[in-house]
Amino acid sequence: MKFRMRYAFISAMVLTAVLVMGNVTTVTADENVPKVRVTRMTEAGVTSVSVFYDWTSAVAEIDKAGDRTSKYEIALLTDLGGDTAEALPMKSLDMPKNAAEVRIVKANNAPSNHGILITASEKVTFNCPTTLEGVGIVCLKKQKNGSYVSDDYDLDIRSNRVVIDDLKHTYNGKKSGVNNITGTKAGYVKFIMGDATLRIGGNTTGVGTLEITNPTDIERGVHAFGRLAPGNIVAEGTNGSILIHTNCDINVTSLKTTHCRISSGKAMNIGNLDAEASILYAGNATGHPNGIDKGTPATADLNVNNACLRNTHVYAKNVNVKTKLVTGGSVLDAGYKLTSPGQGGKVNIAKLFAANDNWIFAKQDKNGRSQITVGGTVNADPGEAEVAGLENICLWNNDYSGLAQVGDGMALVNAPKADSSRFVPVVVNANNSGM
Repeated sequence: MKFRMRYAFISAMVLTAVLVMGNVTTVTADENVPKVRVTRMTEAGVTSVSVFYDWTSAVAEIDKAGDRTSKYEIALLTDLGGDTAEALPMKSLDMPKNAAEVRIVKANNAPSNHGILITASEKVTFNCPTTLEGVGIVCLKKQKNGSYVSDDYDLDIRSNRVVIDDLKHTYNGKKSGVNNITGTKAGYVKFIMGDATLRIGGNTTGVGTLEITNPTDIERGVHAFGRLAPGNIVAEGTNGSILIHTNCDINVTSLKTTHCRISSGKAMNIGNLDAEASILYAGNATGHPNGIDKGTPATADLNVNNACLRNTHVYAKNVNVKTKLVTGGSVLDAGYKLTSPGQGGKVNIAKLFAANDNWIFAKQDKNGRSQITVGGTVNADPGEAEVAGLENICLWNNDYSGLAQVGDGMALVNAPKADSSRFVPVVVNANNSGM
């Protein structure tokens, strides 16, 4: 077998040679243990394996090859960086540019508690489609006394698809979180929940789509301290649901949820809403991924163009559906626990299609009139069989002290163009003690 020799640059290392034997590259050095293994897979099916002594050298070799058609797997053989004089945090965490796709994993033979990228940089930029599987990113900052403290870091995904599967946040007891998430309208970032809460300290803006999934049987949480304003949000739980809370607003073109509880400190403004087996709570300022406090009033509006609700409960100050609401087995709760007279409790629906039994809760205005308005009822979407479901109407007193005392002939819903047979009043009067 013939051998050929080529040279690679390993920063701060004394490299003797790189020997290519068939399709396996062996990097030899004086006194160092390899920390990264790179596997390259070309379109032609040729595979080559190289090992490196640091992250920077591995990324530089990928970019040097300049092959944007090849896919790469980067396997961490140990933690890269640290919080000691012998293992400093990496000054920057550069991601490959010249690759069709990159997958970053922990090597099978690595210690079970290893697989962390430790950086001093407060920003990580993804330059090509990238997947992280069970690999952690931790930002550490050095203090004047020589010790290190954890810090949050920004994620810039640009126009790439980035999948982060079971992101680890902790190194030697020091815990980092994601700060701002930015990108372009073509950018797509997906978090697959693992065994920890996902903390987003800043804003999520500019990104085309933010997707969050929970494949486990255990409920997982996402706590965003800033705005959730990507183009689209997809949040899907399976047997274990997802709890998402932002201290600010939610402002998206579309929101699709399955088995989720989503709360916001401010308004939810959504173009197209598709929710199944979920809870939406607008203005739940004390909400947290550990649970939604249902004792807290809903102090912000839900504004949506089109909504499809299936077995979903909505809490909001006011609910506004500008185009069409399709609902089945769901509840709209407007003015929830708002005890100040004249505060909230309005429901405005341009057109309504109801399948199965549903509930609409709202408040009377100061003159005792209904604040529920429905422009009209519509048939099922083309191709669907019509099911004439019902809307149970519950009207609360203006101060939310109990169900309203409704006299004969007083309307519980303003719907002159709608099919009145679909609305079932739930009232308190002389002959009816309530629900």
